[in-house]
Amino acid sequence: MRLDNHQREFFAWTLAIILACGLLLWVSNDTTEAKQAEEALRESEARFRNLVESTNVIPWEVDLSAWRFTYVGPHAERLTGYPVEDWYAENFWVDHIHPSDRESTVALCSEATARGEDHDFEYRMIAADGWSIWLRDIVTVVLGEDGPETLRGFMIDITKRKHAEEALRESEARLRNAQRISKLGHWEWNLDDDEVFMSREISRMFGLDPGENFISVTEYRKRVHPDDRANFDQVMERFRTTREP
Repeated sequence: MRLDNHQREFFAWTLAIILACGLLLWVSNDTTEAKQAEEALRESEARFRNLVESTNVIPWEVDLSAWRFTYVGPHAERLTGYPVEDWYAENFWVDHIHPSDRESTVALCSEATARGEDHDFEYRMIAADGWSIWLRDIVTVVLGEDGPETLRGFMIDITKRKHAEEALRESEARLRNAQRISKLGHWEWNLDDDEVFMSREISRMFGLDPGENFISVTEYRKRVHPDDRANFDQVMERFRTTREP
């Protein structure tokens, strides 16, 4: 079928309209997707910020050109007692590390940063009320063209954990002293590897080095008096069978 000039102009106009509509739809769809992505990013950032700032964690950022904080999370004041504004002062972090931890802590962080290595460490900080708090610092080194430019990290309050560890050490020390004074000891038998753990006092009783705490059941049995070995064997066999002492 041959088209006259009028028909050819109509079809050309119609095709142009279709193409234009398709372009508009594509541009509109592309713009919509970009806006949705931006909104999703803002929501994700808001959720992350709310999560971090509602826990016992201090997010922070340091500009390495001046070694000063450029951002400190709001929980810094609640955990340490210092207003967030104070953290932006020169040498704030170094000046408030516990004197006994200061040199080693600063050296560890500085050396790892110079190597461009992420790192984490634990140290004490002097709070505004004068008490010491334990922090775990998890640090990410942000590299630029000329090397490390920025540090970002999280300070986590681990004071309760440290106090619990110290209490456990003190309790174990008291138990060792009590056993030493009373000439008592304790031992544990691991059925999986047939190995016996002995307290320091038991090791001393057997004439072993106090640090030699593990021996096999066979070796342990050799140290039982010959007159008592039959009874020892019965007790051990009953335990193997019934799992009852």
